[in-house]
Amino acid sequence: MLIYMHSESTVVRFVLDTSALMSGKTFEGDLYTTPEVLSELRRFGVTPQLEAFIENKVRIVTPGDESVDVVKRKAEETGDVNRLSPTDIGILALAVELRAALVTDDYSIENTAKAMGIRYDTVMMPAIKEEVHWRYRCTGCLKFWPEWHSACPVCGARLKTSRSKKK
Repeated sequence: MLIYMHSESTVVRFVLDTSALMSGKTFEGDLYTTPEVLSELRRFGVTPQLEAFIENKVRIVTPGDESVDVVKRKAEETGDVNRLSPTDIGILALAVELRAALVTDDYSIENTAKAMGIRYDTVMMPAIKEEVHWRYRCTGCLKFWPEWHSACPVCGARLKTSRSKKK
């Protein structure tokens, strides 16, 4: 659980992802999530307790396009853009807009958050230890690419994600 020292008048804001909400843990402060997280939760099945918690404690907010674009640009720099779902990008964008901390167990979300200076904490899993930059390696000709392609521009084989050397 995130623990920060704040004055009495400061309210802590948290953006919760799907794993945070499914964990069954309680969170204090102003809680937010996106409509896409709710859609993911409903695909998994929502308990009456979770439904009540969301209805009474969590504000559902859609981030603006400008914040989404900021997240996508940073995720392109780190190489996480193809590892993040639209839902992941949305919660990162919401955290940017609200200047809130993220609660997630997703390493690509954590990596992008770290690169953007967004506070985050995990629910069940250990947090990433260092920021990672990704590159892409062709499974056919073995050429490395700094950006994602749907197929290798040289031989047409699929690309796999690979850690880039430290920048």
